Parts: sequence; structure tokens; C-alpha cells
Amino acid sequence: MAWSGELQVEYALSRCQAFLDEVSRLKESRFPYEHSAMALERMRALLREWKRRLRNLGPKSPTALVYKDVEECLGEIQLRLPLLGFIERSTNPRTAFEVYGPLLRLARTLLDGPSGESSDQLLLVLSSEWDYVPHIMGGVAGLDGFVFLGLPAHEAVNPMLTTLAGHELGHCLWYRRDCDTEWELRVTDEVAGALTQYWSDFQGEFREYKDRDADAVHMDAVVYTEFVYPAVHWALAQCREVFADFVGLLLFGRAYLRALAYLLSPGRKVPRSHRYPPIEDRAQYLYDMATACSWAMPHELGNYTGLYPFHERPLRDPRAAFLLSLADGARRSLTGHLWTSARRFVDESGAPTPNDALTAEARCLLRLEVPCGKPAGLADILNAAWDEAPTLSGRGKDAGKARRRADSLSELVLKSCEILEYEHRTKGP
Repeated sequence: MAWSGELQVEYALSRCQAFLDEVSRLKESRFPYEHSAMALERMRALLREWKRRLRNLGPKSPTALVYKDVEECLGEIQLRLPLLGFIERSTNPRTAFEVYGPLLRLARTLLDGPSGESSDQLLLVLSSEWDYVPHIMGGVAGLDGFVFLGLPAHEAVNPMLTTLAGHELGHCLWYRRDCDTEWELRVTDEVAGALTQYWSDFQGEFREYKDRDADAVHMDAVVYTEFVYPAVHWALAQCREVFADFVGLLLFGRAYLRALAYLLSPGRKVPRSHRYPPIEDRAQYLYDMATACSWAMPHELGNYTGLYPFHERPLRDPRAAFLLSLADGARRSLTGHLWTSARRFVDESGAPTPNDALTAEARCLLRLEVPCGKPAGLADILNAAWDEAPTLSGRGKDAGKARRRADSLSELVLKSCEILEYEHRTKGP
């Protein structure tokens, strides 16, 4: 006689086995770096444990436990299935594998510091995503220490966009340093202060509070849950993005500015996102901080914010727009502190940053069609390549020539990354 949940357990076991079979098939692939295979092995162990748990269920198992385990197992499969596709694409030659070694060392230094106390824990899987922008995944349950970095599939072979990984590593650094804990308190104070300052505007939008005193309402749990918390949540998300931009700028200098403009300019006329600062604000912050660092700015970046003429459309809901204005205000007031924090973390880590003299030397070599290695680092080489060809294509009769030059520079950058890797393996840091 069938017991309650037996059929669902059989279904789940079958789907679990299908996942494990796919892992076994992928394990036969030739991975350019071992971390992809290690991620597969970690997921196989997790799903084997779930399979064991499901097989231990039987007629005497509580019905609630049966359905709970089935639901959680299927949730694990749903969570990890996209990672299988991501790992499979990590074997695709469209990915610029040559940058993997230098990028991995940069990530380990940034996140674990010069002492490298836990550097072996950071495992990088570099792949491509069918998405318009780079994407990073970290902190996946059961895959502690893994960072999955995906570049846009149609441009993953282009090493000059590697600088965009700096933004994604900035997100990793934020979580590694547990910045949410500190910055949520700061953001909450800013939002609460702004609410008091603009209390009359708040009453205009939220008429139910027109007779309430600001100080009394601050103690109201309903006000916090419905109004303060959303603004804090949005502001904190925006602060993460600004911080990540600053880390990308510190790691890659003006090459980061150029790659970001290549990816996001001229902006998009889409509804405003709660979680991201307007692109014109991001551009202004980056330009201001780059100027403060006294970096030499090429002419095409002289009006950096002008590269983003299209602005997002404001929210139509006046209540949501008011709350978003509180979030924006909190983020703006904390921008300088975010820069200070990002710079301190990068300095403490000992991560290499761009050097104008080394960039100039690398540019001379690239101009002679010669790849370069140490003492130049990854950031110096990428800045030199961007300096040599600030755009990736030309127009009119120059289009073919510019495209060939861009392709040649990409090959030189990849060769230079190979030299960096060879020198590291044979001569050490």
C-alpha cells in the first residue's frame, strides 16, 4: 500500500538522479582551470546527500517531514541548475581564459589581503552569461569560497572589458568585510533625519499622518515598516553599487571608466530602478574621485557625465517617488564616506593599482606590437591598451582599420596576460 508522499519522493529521487547524471557528464569536460571541476564535485556531494535523505524516508516518516524534504531537495536542484550551465560555458573558448590567472590573484589579494591567510578558500569560476552586463555570484549555500564571474557572452573574449570585473569584486569585498552591518546603521540615521527634515512633504504625500508630530511618528513601528525600511533598503543597495564602482575605479583606474562607458553609455530611457543610483550620478562620482586622485584623464573622458545623456524616467507613483528621494538623499550624503572606505580596504589589502609610469611603458610596447609583462600588472596593461585605442571600432572608411587595430590589441593583451602568468609560475610574485 502506498504511503503518503511516496510518489513525490520517487519523483524527487528521479530528478535528483538526473541532476547527478548531468554532473557526471560535465565532469568529463576539459576545464582550463580546476575550480570549475571542484564546484561540480561540491554540488555532486550535496545532491548525493539529498538522495540519501530521500531514500531514508518511508511509511513511518511523518508526512510533514516527507513533503518538507522533497520541497527542499527540489529547491536545491532549482538553485544549482543554472550553475551547471554556467560551469559548462566556462569551457567555451569565447571566454578570455588568459586573464584568469592574473584576475584570480587580484581577487585573492583584494579579498584576503597580502598575508593570504585564507586565499586558498577563494575559488574563481570564469565563464560567460547570456546577459547584457557582467554578473557575479558568491555566497551560494554549500559553495563557500566560490566566486562565479560571468561576462557577456558576445564579448567575453574581449580582455579590455575585464576591468568591469572590478565592480563585481567590489561587491565581494563589501560582503567579505560585512559592510551591510555598518552601513545599514548609517543609512537608517540618514533616512530618519531626512524624514524629519522633509516631514511636511511626507504629510503631503501620506495624508493619514497630516496631524501627527514627526518625533512621535519616528517611534511608530508601522511607519518604520512601511516607509523607513523600504527607503533604507533601497539606499543600502545603492550604496553597495557606489562602493563597487569605487573599488573598480581603484583597481583599474581610467580603464574602468572607459569600459563602463562602453557598456552603459548613453544610458537608457527606462523607469528608474530603486536599487541603482542614476547612471549620471555614478558617472559624476567616478569622475570626481578620479580627478581627486590626480590621474591623467584623456580628452574623451573630459566630459564623462556627458557620455550618458539619456536619463531614467522618474517613478509615476508619488509615494514611491518620495521614498526613493529619501534613499537617494541618504546615498548622496554618504558618497564621500563610501569612497574613503573603499580606498582604505583596497590599500589594506595590498592589491595592485594602476601606475602611470608602468602604463606608459606598456603602451610603448603595445604600439610596437610587442606583448608586455612585469613590472607592469594587469591594470597597467589594460590601461595601456585603452590609451592606445580608446574606442573599439571606427566609422566610415576608418572602420576596418580601427577594427583590425582593436583585434590586434586584444591579442596583445591576451599574450601579455599569458606572460604575466608564466612569470608568476616560474619566478613567483
